[in-house]
Amino acid sequence: MHTAPLEGDIRRAPAYRGNPGAIVVYWNRLTPGHVILYLDKTFYLAQRQGDVITTRRLFSGFDGAARNITSTYYDKVSGRLYLGSSTLGLYILSPQLFASKHAPEAVNSHYSMIPLENDALLSSGYILRVPGQPGEAARLWQETSMDRYSLAPDGAGGVWQKGHALLRHTRLFPYKVLGEWDLPGKITMLYRDSRQRLWIGTHKTGIWTIHSRHPQSAPEAFINIREDATCFAEDGNTMFIGTDGAFYAYNESSRRIDTVKGLTDKYVRSAKVVAPGEVWITTYDHGFFLYKNGRLTAFPYDNDRHIVNAHCMYYDRNGYFWIPTNKGLFQVRRADLLAYAGDTSMLPYYYYYDRNDGFASNEFNGGCQPCAAELGNGYVALPSMNGVVYFHPDSVHPVLPAQPVSLDRVMLDKKSLAPQGLADLPEAFNSLQLEFSAPYMGNRKNLQLNYALIRENVPDTIWNPLPVDGRVMISALPPGDYSLLVRKPDGFGFGNYSDKIVALHVKKPWYESRVFYGILLVLGIGITVLVSRLRTLYVKRKNDMLEELVASKTRELQVKSALQDKIIQSVSHNILTPLKYQQLLSRKIFESKEKDTVSFTEMARIMNDHTHYLYHMVANLLKYLKSQIGDREVLETVFAPANTADAVMQIFAEIAREKGTALVNDIPDTLMLYGDALLVSVMLYNLTDNAVKVTRKGRIVLEARREGGGTVLVISDSGPGMRADLMQWFNNGELLDAPIAGGGIGLMIVKELAHNMGLHVAVTAEMGLGSRFTIWFPGERGMH
Repeated sequence: MHTAPLEGDIRRAPAYRGNPGAIVVYWNRLTPGHVILYLDKTFYLAQRQGDVITTRRLFSGFDGAARNITSTYYDKVSGRLYLGSSTLGLYILSPQLFASKHAPEAVNSHYSMIPLENDALLSSGYILRVPGQPGEAARLWQETSMDRYSLAPDGAGGVWQKGHALLRHTRLFPYKVLGEWDLPGKITMLYRDSRQRLWIGTHKTGIWTIHSRHPQSAPEAFINIREDATCFAEDGNTMFIGTDGAFYAYNESSRRIDTVKGLTDKYVRSAKVVAPGEVWITTYDHGFFLYKNGRLTAFPYDNDRHIVNAHCMYYDRNGYFWIPTNKGLFQVRRADLLAYAGDTSMLPYYYYYDRNDGFASNEFNGGCQPCAAELGNGYVALPSMNGVVYFHPDSVHPVLPAQPVSLDRVMLDKKSLAPQGLADLPEAFNSLQLEFSAPYMGNRKNLQLNYALIRENVPDTIWNPLPVDGRVMISALPPGDYSLLVRKPDGFGFGNYSDKIVALHVKKPWYESRVFYGILLVLGIGITVLVSRLRTLYVKRKNDMLEELVASKTRELQVKSALQDKIIQSVSHNILTPLKYQQLLSRKIFESKEKDTVSFTEMARIMNDHTHYLYHMVANLLKYLKSQIGDREVLETVFAPANTADAVMQIFAEIAREKGTALVNDIPDTLMLYGDALLVSVMLYNLTDNAVKVTRKGRIVLEARREGGGTVLVISDSGPGMRADLMQWFNNGELLDAPIAGGGIGLMIVKELAHNMGLHVAVTAEMGLGSRFTIWFPGERGMH
C-alpha cells in the first residue's frame, strides 16, 4: 500500500479543511487511471502524478448522498460523469460547453460585436468579459439613438457606429464623439476594408464611402444599387455586397459590378471569405451557399430544416464552421462542405447544439455585422436573443454517434418474424415492419439515420430519414431480391458512415413461373396461326368484293353502303357487346369478397376502369359512324347541355381522379340549346377525352355564356397547352381532312361534326397554361 497527499481543487474546498474524512471514493475496473472523489455535493477527478494525487473539480451542486449514488464512470472525451443510484436509476452530468453573458441592466438581445481586449468585447454599448473572468460589464455610451446592428473599428482605437441615418465616429477610451454625418437614407450596414475605407450601406440610396484616414471628409455616394445592403466581404480587389434581394461582386480595378446568379430574390444575411476565391454566404429561408471560382453551390438542409435561416458562419482554426440559426447552433467541417461542392453524393455531417449545452436561448441573432467576435484568448462570442454566447472551439468535444446500427425486431403482418425469415418472404403480404436502433447518449438530432430500399439491378436510390421510433414500414413488394440499407453518419469526414444492410427476398407467384410462361407461349403461337388464317380469308374476301365493285359504279355505291352497315353491325355485335359483358364481369370480380388480397383487388379495379373507358370510346365512335352513313340529317331538338356534360364527365371521372384532375361542370341547369344532342355529346366526349389525357393534377371546366347574340360552350383545361401547328390546323375551317401528325382523330371528328351542324369551333392555348375550346351556337339556336 502506498500513500500520497491530495493536491489541487479539493484542498481549496471549505468542506475539506473542516472534515477531510467526509470524502467518498468511487472507483471501478473500467477506469484504472483515475478515481472519483465526492465531497459536499461536489465531484472531483483524482489522478496520480508522481508522488501526489491531483484533483480537478468536475461538477458541483449535485447531492449524491440524497440520491443514493453507488457507482460512477467519467468519460474523458465527452467530459460526462455517469452516476448510478441504487434506488433512482442513472444520472448523467454533462459539462456546459457554452456560457452566456448578460449586460447588467439593458435589453440582453445582442447583435453586432467587436473584440476589444484579450478577454472582452463591445456589444450594445457594453464591454462584456468572458464568463468567469474578473470585471463587471461597463457601459460606454447611453444614447438610445445608436442602434446595435453594425459596428466598424477604425483601426486606431475608435469605432464607427450608426443610428437611423446618422453616422458617428467615436473614440472608445475615453469615450468621445469625433464626428457625425447625416446621410440621405437610413444606414443599413457598415464595413471597413483593408484600404481603411468605410463602406456604408443605405436604404434605397445606394452605397456610400468615407476614408478612415481622412475622418473629417464627408461621405460620398459610391455605388447605386436598389436593394438594402446587409453585409460586405472583401476578397482582394473584389468587394462582395449582400442585400435583401441579391448578391453583388464589385471589382475595384474595372469599377464593374456583377450580380451573382442563383442568389436573386434571396435575403443574404452574411458573407465570409475564407480563402482567395472562396466566399461563404448565408441567407434567410434558403440556407447557406459557397461561391467559388464563379460557381454557386447550395448545401442541403438538416432533417429539421433549422439551418434554412443561417445567420453567419464563423470559421475556427481547427477547420470547422459554426453556424448560428434561429433554433440552435451547428458545427460542420469545411473539408466536408468542399467535398460536397465537388460531388453532391458526399453529404456533409451537421452537429447540432442547443440550450442543453449551455445557451440561455436557442435563438441566435443575425442581420448584423460583425455577427461573431474572436477574442485574443481564443474564445468566440455569438449574439443571441438572451445574452452573448461564449465558447472556446478547442474545448468543445462533440459526442459523435459511433456505435453500430442493429436490427432489433421484425414483424410480418403483425406477427413476429425471425430475421432469417426475411430471405423467404411470401408473394403477398400486407405489412412488413423492421425496427432499428443505434446506442447514443447525445442529442437525438445528431443521430442522423437514413434508409433506402434498393432493388437488384435498379440504379436509382431514394433515401428517407429513419423515423424517431426506428421503424421502417413496407407494404407489398413485387417479387425479387432487395436490400434494406440503413446508413448512419459516424461524424465529420466525407465517407465517414456505417451501414446496416438487411437482405430481403420475395417469392414469385405461380403466374410468373416458367410453366405458366410456357403455356402462354403455346397459346400465343396458336393465336398467331389462327389470326394468320383469318387474315388470309379476309384478304381473299376483300379481293372478291373489289372485283365486284369494279363491275358497276351503281353496284359499287350499293356495296359501299352495305359494307358500312356491316361495319356498324360488326362493331356493335363483335366489339361492343363483348366489351359490355367484359365490363359487367370485371365489376363482379372487383366487388367479389372471396378474394381480398391487395394485388387481386387492384387488378380487378384497373380492368373495370379501362373496360368502362373502352366501352364508351367504342360507343362514341359508333355514334359518329352512324352520323356519316347515307344522307342522315342533323336532328335538331331542344336539349339541356348540362345533362349532356354530366354524362360525358361521368365517363372520365375515374381516369381523371387517378390523375388528380378535377372535372367541373359550370353549365347552368336552366340553359337549353337547340341542336343535335347526339352529335354535341360526341364533340364534348372527344374534347374532354383529349383534355383528360394531357392534364395532371389540374382542372377541366365546361361552361356556357351568351356572346354576340348567341351562346358559346367552352371546354378549358390546365394542361401543357396545344402545339402551335396543331392549333393552326384546327382553327382553319377549310381543312376538314385528317389532322397533322400527333393530332389524333378526335379533333377531326369535332371539326367535321361542327361543319355538318353549321357551328363554329376554335381553340386558344398557351404553352404550360392549358387549352380552351369554344363552340359557337347562332342566336336562333341559343339560350332558351
